[in-house]
Amino acid sequence: MIARACWLVLLLFAPALGAQLLLPTGHVGRAEVTGHDVVVVHRAGGQTLAVRPRLRLHNARLGETVWVLPLPAAPVSVTEADPALFDAGPGLHDRLFTLARRQWAARTNLGFAATPAEEPAPDKPAQARAAGATMTTLAGTGPQAIDALARWLDGRGYAPPPRAELDRWAALGCALVCVEFSGGHDLPAGVCVRLGSGPAWAPMPTGAGEQTLSLTLISEQPLELTGLMRAAQQVRARGMDKVPLFNLWSMRALENPLAPLAGDDPPGKWYVNRLESDGFDAAKPDGFGLTFAAGGVADELPGFWYYGDLEISWPERMFREHALAIFFTGGPVLFALLLLKSRQNRRRLRRQAGLEP
Repeated sequence: MIARACWLVLLLFAPALGAQLLLPTGHVGRAEVTGHDVVVVHRAGGQTLAVRPRLRLHNARLGETVWVLPLPAAPVSVTEADPALFDAGPGLHDRLFTLARRQWAARTNLGFAATPAEEPAPDKPAQARAAGATMTTLAGTGPQAIDALARWLDGRGYAPPPRAELDRWAALGCALVCVEFSGGHDLPAGVCVRLGSGPAWAPMPTGAGEQTLSLTLISEQPLELTGLMRAAQQVRARGMDKVPLFNLWSMRALENPLAPLAGDDPPGKWYVNRLESDGFDAAKPDGFGLTFAAGGVADELPGFWYYGDLEISWPERMFREHALAIFFTGGPVLFALLLLKSRQNRRRLRRQAGLEP
């Protein structure tokens, strides 16, 4: 009871830290979450998400921090993420985006179609060694998880998160995972979280000030366009001033390190979406993550021109690239042939009736 009372007192006088990154009680430094790198592989039976925080440390070391990751439900499993995942996810989207731009440029342009967003500039891989991590999934969800967090932090001498953040996690019924980073490294480790069935979901950073986000969504079904557009506007994603290319698809199996995230009996077609933000206001009281509903055929990328990484024949490629021109030029020609044939038939019938010599 005394320890719990001390912890509640600390809540009232806790320093204004980033909501998800904590330092030991009395530490004079500052630690903040400034963004997330996220890769999600979603299937109907569940999803696996790899999450790595972007951190800003002031007079503090990585090994002194604890990262608290809220989740929408109790996880099936939590492990340390392969650092290569955070390059492989964006790399898959960049490959498909490059193909889409090339196939768009090769099509017949009749001058009234909008131009898709420019090819994204690839991020330079960080030349630093990632830390290891120890993950602890706290018992329960909602208020139970908050009580478990209080005991866990108090036993290790860490200052608690702000009271408003704890109340929000409790009200949303969050499950909580605590991540302790090992010292002597420049980059934080990521975590790989397996969740049960439900819509595709990605955690959002909730620290103070503007946050950044790199999110790659890989799913066996197309995602609903309205949800993608709403999320892109919410995080001020790049390229929204031009026509975005959502639900790009690949007919190839996922390769390592993404393959283990796909589970057993993977589908023959994957849909890939990416949202990247250089800064947005994450101080929103309406949640702690982005949820994406599954879509249908109407949400797929329209037009004959896109065929992704599908191997197709030369005639099919010509048809896909120039289908619009074929329809526009073939239509008048077909109409002219029908008109000519109609006039010939009319003259033949008039001659048979003796109306013409």
